[in-house]
Amino acid sequence: MSELRAAADVLSSPDGLPRYRQLVAEALHKRFQCSMASLWVLKDGANGRYLLCVAAFSENPTLSATGVELYEANFQAYFDALINAKVYSSPKAQEDPNLAGLRDSYLIPQGVQALLDVAFQINGQPLGVLCLEQRDTPRIWSKLDEVDLRTAASVIGIGIARYRNAEQHSSVA
Repeated sequence: MSELRAAADVLSSPDGLPRYRQLVAEALHKRFQCSMASLWVLKDGANGRYLLCVAAFSENPTLSATGVELYEANFQAYFDALINAKVYSSPKAQEDPNLAGLRDSYLIPQGVQALLDVAFQINGQPLGVLCLEQRDTPRIWSKLDEVDLRTAASVIGIGIARYRNAEQHSSVA
């Protein structure tokens, strides 16, 4: 997690938040040796809440989820499970009933076999999701994977909270 803490140093630069998000995705990919790691933010829109992928990293440059939007109304079972449990582990994503809405549009075309997602928050409010994907081969996520991803979510939540606090203080001055 030292790479995540070090990544927070870029938040003070002019393009800090987008660069930080990308460094987070890269650090998660490296730590978990997964096919793709991504960072999603929870937003409110005209059609309700949704997750927007703001950064993704894979060694395969053709793999990316950046820009994908997942609306809560379309994936209610997944949102409920993730927001309530704060962690969502699916070793057989294409067979997971909570991910049925993603099966034909994303999981099968992208070859996603397994997911491990953790929600991150600031002051108890959900802010986004860290997502690990294993493509083309099955993967059973360990309890250590879950614990480490939860730890990463805490570090990221703190980093973003500090960034937001600094932004608020600088706009007041």
